[in-house]
Amino acid sequence: MGKSGSVEQLYQKTLAQYWDLVYSTQAVYDALAILRFYQKLPLEKDNKLILDVGCGTGNASLTFLLNEYEVIGLDYSPHMLEVARKKCARYIRKGKAKFLKGDACSYHFSTKLGLIVSVGGVLNHLASLKDVRRFVESAYRNLRPDGLFIFEFQNRKRLVLDLFAAAETPKHLGLSHHIYHSEEDRTYQKVSGFLKGSGGAYERFSQVIILKPFDVKPVLQICKDVGFRKTYVSSIGDLFRTLANPEKIPDRLFAIAKR
Repeated sequence: MGKSGSVEQLYQKTLAQYWDLVYSTQAVYDALAILRFYQKLPLEKDNKLILDVGCGTGNASLTFLLNEYEVIGLDYSPHMLEVARKKCARYIRKGKAKFLKGDACSYHFSTKLGLIVSVGGVLNHLASLKDVRRFVESAYRNLRPDGLFIFEFQNRKRLVLDLFAAAETPKHLGLSHHIYHSEEDRTYQKVSGFLKGSGGAYERFSQVIILKPFDVKPVLQICKDVGFRKTYVSSIGDLFRTLANPEKIPDRLFAIAKR
C-alpha cells in the first residue's frame, strides 16, 4: 500500500500473506476488467508498460504480465513486495517486471506512461485531501499527454458502514471488522486470524488498518485542478459508463482520469 503524510501502514508479514489469499480473486477480476477497457482504446497499441501503484502482493501486476504487458509495481510495504516479487519472479528475470518500494504520492519515472492503475483502495489509506492531491499529481506527472489514470476507492457511504466478515479455508481463518468513528472521520478495520505456515503450524496475525472516507466530488475536483481533461466515476462492471450518482452507491468506485 501507499505511504503519505501521517499515514504509514506497513502490513505485517503474515497479514500480507493472508491478504494475498483473500483478495487475489478481486485483484485479478479488476485487472482483467481494466485490460478489457484499455484494449479498446487507440492509446493501448504503443503503450504496453503499466504502472501499478500500491501493487500489494502483485495479483493485478501478474494478471497484466500474463496478458503480455510489462509492469512496474510500486508499494510501501516490504512484506507485500516480497510476495509480489516471488510471484512474478519469472517476469523479473526476463526484464518484464520490477517491484519498487516507494510512496504512492511521490514517485518519478523517466518514461512517460500510457496507463497508471491503483486498485485495492490505496486512496482510502491516505490521511487527507492534501494527500489525495499529491497522489493525483504524481500520476499526472508520470503520464504521457494522452495517458490514463484509473484508481479505485471506497466512497463515504460504504466506509461508514459497520461491516463484519469472516473467511475460513484449510489454510486460514480470518475475521475483519470495520468501525467508523465520526469524531475522527476515520474507519478502523481490525483484521485478525490464523494462517497455516509452510511447516503446518498456524501463525496468528492481528492488525488495525486506518481508512479515510472521501466524498466523490472533492476527489473529482482535485483531478480537474491538477490538469486532467476529463474524469468520471464508474463501476468495475463497465468502465465506459459514467455513474450518475456515485455518492449514493455503497460500493467500490473506479475513477477514470484522462490527461
